[in-house]
Formats: sequence, structure tokens, C-alpha cells
Amino acid sequence: MRELGHAAALTPFGIWIRENCKQVHLIVTNLDYVLFEYDLRRMMLLEEKQYFGRVHRGQQSVFKILDQILSDHAASYDIDYWGFYLLQFRSDGHLPGPDMRLNGYTLTEEALIRHLNFEEQIVPPRKMN
Repeated sequence: MRELGHAAALTPFGIWIRENCKQVHLIVTNLDYVLFEYDLRRMMLLEEKQYFGRVHRGQQSVFKILDQILSDHAASYDIDYWGFYLLQFRSDGHLPGPDMRLNGYTLTEEALIRHLNFEEQIVPPRKMN
């Protein structure tokens, strides 16, 4: 059976799909947020990790593909693609606070709000290697 990782954070369907899709080379992951400001046609991808968690290898593979597709083709959809971001919290992340990082940069809640509202690109997008 496939390892479920942090199964407590998964929905019942998330657990079910991971238990029932047993192909050896199948990656099952989810992307936490796609932010799209319709009027300005701006978009970014955002993955959240609690306890300063990291993007695991399978997620890295999938997110790299999504990021590359959006980087290459956003203009053809008249989208200003801001990139992929990893938001890490020291704790469970229920409330943004002083112990959070966006792509490795420590920032204030106010700066995070400006970034997520497409007011100012506070930190550069994450390089998806």
C-alpha cells in the first residue's frame, strides 16, 4: 500500500484516492491555492506547509510542470503569472503570524496580504528545479 504521509491532514476522499490508486508510478498530490485576480488577470500558485514543512519529491515534480506550463503559456491567455510560492508556518498555520516564510523569506502579515492581493510582489517566485 502507498504511504499516506500526513494522513490526518487529508480529507476522506484524499485518503481514499491514495489507498485505492496503487499504480507504482502515480503521484497523488493537491495544490493548496490558485489565486486569480480576475480584473487584473493576475495568477499565482501557493502551497502551504505547517511546521516549516517542505514540498516533497512528488509534489516538486508536479508543481514544476504546472509552473512551467503557466510560465510558458500565461500570455496567450492574457494572464500575468506571478509564479509559484511556498508559504511555511512554524506552527499549524491557523493564523498568519510572525513565524511564517514565503519562499524562504520571513515577512509580516501585512506584507503577505499585499502579496496575496497582487498589490506588490514582495518576494520572487520559487525556482522549481
